[in-house]
Amino acid sequence: MASLTGCANKLVVETTVNVPKTLAEEIPADVAIYFPDTTRNHAYVEPSRDGKDWSITTGPSQVALLNQVFESMFASTSSVENIEDVLSEHDLVIIPELQDMQFSLPSKTHLGFYEVWMQYEFSIKLSDGTSIAMFPVNGYGTAPTAFLTSNDEGIQQAANTAFRELGAKLVVRFNDNIEIQKWLSSRKDQNEDS
Repeated sequence: MASLTGCANKLVVETTVNVPKTLAEEIPADVAIYFPDTTRNHAYVEPSRDGKDWSITTGPSQVALLNQVFESMFASTSSVENIEDVLSEHDLVIIPELQDMQFSLPSKTHLGFYEVWMQYEFSIKLSDGTSIAMFPVNGYGTAPTAFLTSNDEGIQQAANTAFRELGAKLVVRFNDNIEIQKWLSSRKDQNEDS
C-alpha cells in the first residue's frame, strides 16, 4: 500500500513473504522476542534533490517477518512489549535491532533494477539478562524494472526479496553460532541428567 502526499513519496512496506517451516530441527526452547521501538516503528527517510523526499515505513513488516522466522525455529515463541515482561520461564530472549537500511532507484543508479539492503544486529540473552551471543545479519534484495508500474512496486518487491534473504541467513547464523551451540549442548546435558 503506498500513497504520494504533497512533496513526499510515502510508502508502507507490507511483506508478502511467507516463511516456510525450516528444515533444521526445531529448537526445544521457549523464546521471548523483544522488538525495540527503533525496529518496531522503523521508518526510513531519505531526502531527495527533486523535492519529493522518501519515507518508507518498514517496522510492521519487520515484526511480521521475524515472528514467522522465530516461530519456525523454536518450540514456543512470544513477543514481549517491554524487556521487563520477560519471564524466568523463557529460555532465551532475542532482540532484533535494525542498524541500517538503504534503497536505490533505477533512476539514481542507472541500472535496470531496484535495490533494498538492511543490516540487523541480533542479541541473544537468557531471561536474567546474561548475554549469550550477538551477531549481525543482513538482507539484500533487487527487483527488475520489467513489468513494474511504479517505484513503490519496485521497492516493495526488492524489500520482500531482502526480507526473504534475511530470514534464511538468520536461521543459518543462529544454528552455526558457537556460543549458541554451547548453550544448547549444556541445556541438553542438564535435561539428560535430570
